[in-house]
Amino acid sequence: MVCAAAQIITLKGRRIPSANRAERKCCDGPPDEVKSVLEYGSANQMGWFAQTNQKFGGGGFVTRKRLLAWVWTTITIYGGVIAAGVVLKAVYPGKDDPVYSVFKDLLPLMVALPAAWLVYCFQRRMSYLQALRSLWTDLVSAGKQAVEYTRWDNPRSEEDFRETILELTKAVDSLRGVFSNVPRDGTPQGLYPYENLKDILKIIGWLGYGDRYTRERANRAHDCIYRLWAEMHYALLQEFDTEVPIQPVSKYLNQGVDLAEKILRDQLTEEDLRLFDSQKRLPTQ
Repeated sequence: MVCAAAQIITLKGRRIPSANRAERKCCDGPPDEVKSVLEYGSANQMGWFAQTNQKFGGGGFVTRKRLLAWVWTTITIYGGVIAAGVVLKAVYPGKDDPVYSVFKDLLPLMVALPAAWLVYCFQRRMSYLQALRSLWTDLVSAGKQAVEYTRWDNPRSEEDFRETILELTKAVDSLRGVFSNVPRDGTPQGLYPYENLKDILKIIGWLGYGDRYTRERANRAHDCIYRLWAEMHYALLQEFDTEVPIQPVSKYLNQGVDLAEKILRDQLTEEDLRLFDSQKRLPTQ
């Protein structure tokens, strides 16, 4: 099946014509000139993001794995300080021995420095989670909009197309501010951590708008975008510190009247509502 890039994509005043329809397949995405725009800026811009993120260890944030490493490092340091104190006391048992006295004088500093660093790490962890939640909102909005773009039977307008492209490009650059590029041999700038997002953007560009938007092409685009987004959605959720709710609410956990199923089957009665109210599935009810 052949395809081309979007008919016209305008970015910073640049107008880029569509490619030859017979030359490209769907998975290849837009032509080179369009692709350079869709990949969000010049190589210098991408390099700056990569270098900045790598310099500060992922935008200066502390991931869960890194925080755990620093916690264990701090515990090890404190264990070493305690062991050193025991050894020095055994070797220099004198009350006024200068070696042990120096150790006691330096002890507050040896305790305070690791503690201060650990507090800093926890602060950076909180900043990371806040940035991640903000990013999550942008990504979900862009991902859902891309999926929704493919669900219409009628051709989409140029305005809809531009709005979807803009949301996706904003999400791509927002993601750069939270995650650093993935190191890879042969690529000094590293690899973009969630390439699925770029692929979704390329597919939207391929689908286009107006006469290019057909139900058959939209279905093919939806099949690809849905899978790419679901994979990325699951991977990003692993970055959060999530816990099982104290009191989850689910018809699969608590047996009782299934109101949704009843109303979908046109079987809902007043008795079902009364039974549901009597279930008392929550302690506060």
